[in-house]
Amino acid sequence: MSIRSSHGSRIATPTWRALFASSLVLTLSVATLACGGGDAGTPGGHEEWQAETTVDGDVTTVRTISGSVWGAPAHIEETLSIGVDQGEEPYMFGRISGVAGTADRIYVLDTSLPAVRVYDDRGQHLMDIGAEGDGPGEFRNPDALLVAEDGRVFVRDSRQGRITVFDAGGGLIETRPLDQGFVIGGSAMVMTHDGKVYSPGRVGDMPENMTFGSGGGGIPRIPMGMVPRGPDGNDGEPIPQPEFDYEPPRFQRIQRDGGNVMVMMRSVPFAAEVPWALSPSGAMVSGVASDYSFDIIYPGGGTTRVAMADEPIAIGSAERAWHLEQVTAQMREGDPEWVWEGPEMATVKPAFIQLITDLSGRVWVGRAGVGIENPDCEKDPESGIWEPACWTDERLYDVFDLEGAYLGSVEIPAGFRVSQQSWIKDDEIVASIENDLGVITVKKYRLVIPAN
Repeated sequence: MSIRSSHGSRIATPTWRALFASSLVLTLSVATLACGGGDAGTPGGHEEWQAETTVDGDVTTVRTISGSVWGAPAHIEETLSIGVDQGEEPYMFGRISGVAGTADRIYVLDTSLPAVRVYDDRGQHLMDIGAEGDGPGEFRNPDALLVAEDGRVFVRDSRQGRITVFDAGGGLIETRPLDQGFVIGGSAMVMTHDGKVYSPGRVGDMPENMTFGSGGGGIPRIPMGMVPRGPDGNDGEPIPQPEFDYEPPRFQRIQRDGGNVMVMMRSVPFAAEVPWALSPSGAMVSGVASDYSFDIIYPGGGTTRVAMADEPIAIGSAERAWHLEQVTAQMREGDPEWVWEGPEMATVKPAFIQLITDLSGRVWVGRAGVGIENPDCEKDPESGIWEPACWTDERLYDVFDLEGAYLGSVEIPAGFRVSQQSWIKDDEIVASIENDLGVITVKKYRLVIPAN
């Protein structure tokens, strides 16, 4: 485990774990340890990062006490916008499933075409890669995009059960097969530092009992994780999704029609989930969102548990009531007699809702802030479902490095979201944004870190 100062100097090395007993507590201060003491605080009123580190076997817990490595919140500035409501066809987007960037290009996977649209660093359309169809280099429902450092473009189509690989000029290189039926659509592909391309999939044997009982039995759990995909199929050992002694609460509706069984699962609003993501370093990041704590599990062994105190955000009564009405309407589409009989909805929002890894060895923790009411939502008289949503959440982001240091929070403009389909490297971010009128644009941003 290594803690870094605000200017990157090392103050402990991985071998220090073996030098101490199985339970050790260290209180670390960035400025004090890196600079040998001095006045409290940093220039401009920035608050230095202080953390308590506990070692227990191969698990190192880094708990942020106060401050951040950056010393103050970072923010993002828009540097480029691509997309129009009305205009030339290459600049009108339908359904974006992934974006990526390089030094001089921006790539946009528009599933509505379906094709990858390529733009230069000024936002001018250069070409399209791929087309609709089932032949080589064609797509039906592409759902993930990855662009390698050498310019290769990887497009996953879960419906076709394959990843198609193109060269930087759009020429077809190869296709890579997926396991049909067990691909998590919409989740990211990841290229690790050894050049392997991972995509979510099944990593273990199927459960023996795939039947659905009437006594509350749910869908058998299928072991999932990240699977390396090569030209001939699986390309090495998969990385399993981390296991926790926790199962997120779900609503379940089972319908039987002769020998056919249809199961609808619905998350309980505001329930703590277990997000997970693979870093290009090969580290797996995951945690139960019931409190602000998540694990970074390293490929060579060892785990860093990252923790920080947070102030729970209460869920307002009107917000709770709307979610109850929405869930009831959705479940009654298949069962008119359905009644909410539990599990209980939480009174506060989960500690986090996203764990996103970027290309620069950082973890972005997305959190739901206060509820924002939309006065323009309308209720469908037949289904009882409101469109658009009457309540959304303010989005908050914290950023950590892969050794558990809290870098700081990021202030974002209205409508900005980081997702697994976003692209983040160093101080550059590419993301798709949809405004209140439904117009989709692809924007490039600069991450501005405060001088410290």
